[in-house]
Amino acid sequence: MSSASRHFEIVKEINLPRALVWQVLSQTDRLNRHIGLSPVQYDGLTSDSSGFYRAARGSVAGIALSWREYPFQWENQERYSVVRIYDKGPIDRFEGGLRLEDSGTGKTTLNLFSDISGRGVAGRALVPLIARQFMQKTIRFCENNLVPDAILPARGPAPGRAHVDENLLARLIIQLKERPVQASYADALAHHLRTAGDDETAALRPFEWARGAGLDDHEALRTCLHGVKAGILNMRWAMMCPNCRVSKAESSTLSAVEGQVHCDLCGVGYDLNFDRYVELKFAVHPAVRRAEGAVFCIGGPFQSPHVLMQKRIEAGETTLFPLLSARQTLRLRILKHNKSVEVTPDAPSQSRLVWNGKQWSVPNARGPFSVENCSDQTIFVALEKTEWDDSAVTAARVTMLQEFRDLFSSEVLSPGRQVAVENVTLFFSDLSNSTALYESIGDAPAFGRVGKHFDFLTEHIAANRGAVVKTMGDAVMAVFYAPDDAVRAALQIQQQFHEFRDTLSDGGSVDLKIGLHHGPALVINSNDRLDYFGRTVNIAARVAASSRRGDFVLTGQLWEYSEVQRILIESRANLSRFEANLRGVEQTFALVRVRP
Repeated sequence: MSSASRHFEIVKEINLPRALVWQVLSQTDRLNRHIGLSPVQYDGLTSDSSGFYRAARGSVAGIALSWREYPFQWENQERYSVVRIYDKGPIDRFEGGLRLEDSGTGKTTLNLFSDISGRGVAGRALVPLIARQFMQKTIRFCENNLVPDAILPARGPAPGRAHVDENLLARLIIQLKERPVQASYADALAHHLRTAGDDETAALRPFEWARGAGLDDHEALRTCLHGVKAGILNMRWAMMCPNCRVSKAESSTLSAVEGQVHCDLCGVGYDLNFDRYVELKFAVHPAVRRAEGAVFCIGGPFQSPHVLMQKRIEAGETTLFPLLSARQTLRLRILKHNKSVEVTPDAPSQSRLVWNGKQWSVPNARGPFSVENCSDQTIFVALEKTEWDDSAVTAARVTMLQEFRDLFSSEVLSPGRQVAVENVTLFFSDLSNSTALYESIGDAPAFGRVGKHFDFLTEHIAANRGAVVKTMGDAVMAVFYAPDDAVRAALQIQQQFHEFRDTLSDGGSVDLKIGLHHGPALVINSNDRLDYFGRTVNIAARVAASSRRGDFVLTGQLWEYSEVQRILIESRANLSRFEANLRGVEQTFALVRVRP
């Protein structure tokens, strides 16, 4: 028999801004590790009359517990809470979380709360002890770590003591320093592996680590890639849901990546693409450190930082969503149903949005507004950013690096599988007048000079974070993740090509044509290498034909990027815009000729 619910509350003032307090305390997985909760095992999503939940199993003070955990509710930087209904053990129902309020300049009032009902005599006796113990542990964590003088990482200090083989790590770091990485970054990686929490070493995200440690993103990624080769790290690919952006499956190789993944929380199956849905992560090698990949919480705000609010709305209930200061496009989405309303600053004002169980009353709106659930089921609604997290090392980004292709040439898709990439900058070059070179000096000498030209191009492409995909006769096809990197590479190549040409005896007659284009493509396995196909690739190849001696040509799609315009204007290159019909393409293209 259940006892009446008891309310517990602790209030604490913290001498730090609310945003920083939220940044640490919203990491509920880490917080639960700190305050001594046990790891949790979660099952798949299911539903009951109260909504959908995950069955979970864990323990408290050595007592085995099983419960139904419903989705967290939160408002970014203000509050979060969770409901758990227990099937066995001394606790019957738990609802708890925290609230944050500004309490003066640079100060925050933290309110910890929980409402718990016990089961039977033992439950009535244990409930106050359990509640007070863990709330007090949370307060002690705040007193010890959330202080102005503490050097606090974005996710808070690492819980527990790492189990590191120091001798092995020291030897491997020496080997890493012998590779083409900065010694300071090798030392920074060693420090991270010694001191970070298990969650950050069992799932190391290079850009996240770099930004927390004040390092350069690209150099941190390079260090991790070489760390794999040195035996310090392992590499794995995570398949992310495009809506909740949580990893749904993982693979140690690209060839094992499936073409489609299903998300039970969002109720959607989706085709993978390399831009967003496949992320490269690293894990410390188990011989170096025993980092447990255990889960202590699966549904807190830390899992979905792009979600500003997530609320439970009962059947027939109405909930207010306030006006937000953010001016970017947002999306109001119903979990599981995957139906959404676009929320934009210039959308028609709608004071009331209605969900009838099948569709929304309007396709777009702007805040503030109320959400009325006119269906006969409980729903969970998320108000989320549509912009993607730039701290993820996506498959698109890393597979366009020459260094990755050189280090991990076997990392390709399985034969016959194709994956979309939404944005890729294609670079095509062609060595003109090479036929005359072969005629004048003979095959063998000419072949050697063409080979040196490939080395020249590869050096500049790699230095600007691109990768050579393949050579075709005297032509080169390369890819870049960022359009501005491709433009920098083309500028440098044409600025220095005449000096390079002078190093080739009898090479004065050759010129280099370069064309650049940007757009979507398909990534496939072609002869055991990652290759790119599609209309964007065909157009880029045709654009190169419009290039003349000493210049390069880019399409209007590339010119639209402000960073590309800035680079070209600052370079003081001669720019001329023109239109042309490209062979085999039924369209007139706006092009820009760049003469450095």
